[in-house]
Amino acid sequence: MQSALLEMKPLILHWIAPQAVFEESHPRAHSGSSSTYTGHGSDTRHTPSLGKTRANTIEDLHMSQEEWEEWTDRMEVSRTLYGYAHGVDRRDWDGFRDCFCDEVEIDLSSYNGQPPVTMSLDDWIESVRSGLSGFDATQHISANHLIEIDGDRAHATSDFQASHMLDGERVVLAGWYDTQLKRERGRWRISRNQLNATWTQGPPALYAQAAERFAESQSRD
Repeated sequence: MQSALLEMKPLILHWIAPQAVFEESHPRAHSGSSSTYTGHGSDTRHTPSLGKTRANTIEDLHMSQEEWEEWTDRMEVSRTLYGYAHGVDRRDWDGFRDCFCDEVEIDLSSYNGQPPVTMSLDDWIESVRSGLSGFDATQHISANHLIEIDGDRAHATSDFQASHMLDGERVVLAGWYDTQLKRERGRWRISRNQLNATWTQGPPALYAQAAERFAESQSRD
């Protein structure tokens, strides 16, 4: 985990540093000296010239070690949420597995009306694999991650939109996830995931058709 964070450090610093570095490399911007752009109407904006946009150390960002660790934890939690979507869409079940604890609670009640279930990771992977692999293609978009870190536990909410294609038809499910994570075996993993459906589009019968297609392909094998 530590080596992975060290490799990420230059990229993270590049993402979160511009304002801190701008303040140091453009001191005149804080003394009222800047160029001015006047657009249509009364729209007037200050547009200081661009300078260095990369920091090289934590000190450049005026961050404590604790703040740095929280930033990197947030990045790793987002990486897990993105990995969930990536694993499903690429049918990368090993990568999908890495996103979860050995036992996981799944709550799909807002969509299917069934109570939450706690299952082994193997059972969860097989459930997703058999339900989605029969589609011609899927695309799961994960966005707007809001993350809270508390030691070796984390809580995240994220928006999602999941599109599923089968024989030229598409069914879409969208909403947001409420996710609990634990730091286990060197990375952040999902221990509980609650789906909150807000809208759907397209024929839901496609889910059953895709599952049937996958089951038939497995029986032929």
